[in-house]
Amino acid sequence: MATFRWRVAQLALQLESVEGTAATLVAADANIKAEDIILKSEFGFASRAKAASASLSKHAGIPTGPRLWRVTFRVMIGGSGTKDTPPSWGKALRACGCKQTISATTSVEYNPGTTVTPGGDGSSATLGFFVDGKKYMLNGARGNVKQTANGVDAQYFEFEFL
Repeated sequence: MATFRWRVAQLALQLESVEGTAATLVAADANIKAEDIILKSEFGFASRAKAASASLSKHAGIPTGPRLWRVTFRVMIGGSGTKDTPPSWGKALRACGCKQTISATTSVEYNPGTTVTPGGDGSSATLGFFVDGKKYMLNGARGNVKQTANGVDAQYFEFEFL
């Protein structure tokens, strides 16, 4: 099991038009300023410690079970600066099953949705980010979100994608 942690990184997220098929991420998709990113593998390894070998090197394990990754991060809640333009983190809310409603004259709203629209509300997403020249990308991800506030600091959305 591997765990990677980063304090701050630019996160790219795109809703998938075909369920589980990686969306093509472009530079414009990397506009979510995510904090406290944790990428953790959730699959086991079968031990090969007792395998016979002419080498004294330790044998690596063999991955078993489904390849599942858990990504958690948080974003500070704030608007886009324009009343009818969704915020950068709006796509992440849509991948968590929230329905986005844009009123051309007043606002952008998010409410719990009930239907899944490929490439739209409730659809799976492709997430990607670069850290130290290494690209991390996950596709077919769905998420959960919770809002945190303590009355003193800024409010955050905390996301968890599998």
